Amino acid sequence: MTDRKMRKIIQEFRRRKLNGGESAGWCQDICIPLAKRLKKIGYEVAPVSGRVNGGYHYWIEYGSIIIDPTADQFTMPDGKPMPKIYIGPQPSWYRKLGGEDA
Repeated sequence: MTDRKMRKIIQEFRRRKLNGGESAGWCQDICIPLAKRLKKIGYEVAPVSGRVNGGYHYWIEYGSIIIDPTADQFTMPDGKPMPKIYIGPQPSWYRKLGGEDA
């Protein structure tokens, strides 16, 4: 899982980029530079493109987990909102491009 330092970097990066605004439409503009920043300080991460709820989306892979700093623009299949930042196993409704379900 992620450590406190990484979580703090992710939260601060999102806060600065969005500046109080909504996260919808910002996934690429946050994930790609955030992944570069995390790599630069030693985290083995990679930005990923895929589909969520029928739309194109970006998130970050970190080992066996994903980091989605703009997850709050989506709802779960049961209609519940996603957290602002999701860190955990890849949800079944996230489909990586290039995979068999893309």
